[in-house]
Amino acid sequence: MALSINVRKPQFKFDASVPRHWLAQSPFRTHLCNSFTLLFPTGEKFFIRSLQKFVPTIQDDKLLQDAKLFIRQEAQHALEHDKFLTNLREQGYEIDGMLRLVEDVITRFVESKTSDEFRLALTAGFEHLTSLLAEIGLEENFFENAHPQMKALFEWHALEEIEHRAVAFDVLQSVDKNYIRRAAGLMSAYIILSGLTGYVTANLLWQDKLLLKKNTIHEALNVFILEHGLLPKAVSIFARYLRPGFHPGEQNHLEALIKRFFPDDVPGVA
Repeated sequence: MALSINVRKPQFKFDASVPRHWLAQSPFRTHLCNSFTLLFPTGEKFFIRSLQKFVPTIQDDKLLQDAKLFIRQEAQHALEHDKFLTNLREQGYEIDGMLRLVEDVITRFVESKTSDEFRLALTAGFEHLTSLLAEIGLEENFFENAHPQMKALFEWHALEEIEHRAVAFDVLQSVDKNYIRRAAGLMSAYIILSGLTGYVTANLLWQDKLLLKKNTIHEALNVFILEHGLLPKAVSIFARYLRPGFHPGEQNHLEALIKRFFPDDVPGVA
């Protein structure tokens, strides 16, 4: 059972009831997720531009339609995550310097110094990583104890990342089947994503004066190794992409995962 790509327009509103530490009252878990919110508006727009460059070359009608739906989904992701930046500012976090850093890395460095084909390979790599994060987040029920507004945001995003997980990969394969470029795109995406999310998470924790606290370190160990085991699970899922014959559509368990979590689509999202 294959999932279709659906463009939803949730129109989230993040009011003052969202606390500073909105995920299980955990500063570390909250700011790890906040780091993605700071990356997504710039990152999603980069993915759109990278794919749009090749849309006129797509010959397959189904892939062309999926590429257009991918672009519309990613635009909606950027819009909805951007809204929560207002909450972070109102909570007293200094985020504009971090947003400028993300913009510099993605647009002024990566986008200006790499080829169209490599940016497409990089986008396909990023999409594998975001699908990986969506898969782990849902399987681990990571947002179970999140504030309802934030739970809806991240679970909606996870659903759509899984829905369109193969699109950038398929466009890349239609343009360039070079395995080395494909693998380099994933490796580069991992370096950029882990570096930026690590820096932003640490910065937000430092602003809370909690960066080196014992509880913060314990929470990080729980998330990555002890309780959720995100690190070994991520390594296993990461390695799938490096298998020469890999295709994202072969991951049939993801369809079952979505049907289990969202039998009637995302609650409250039209």
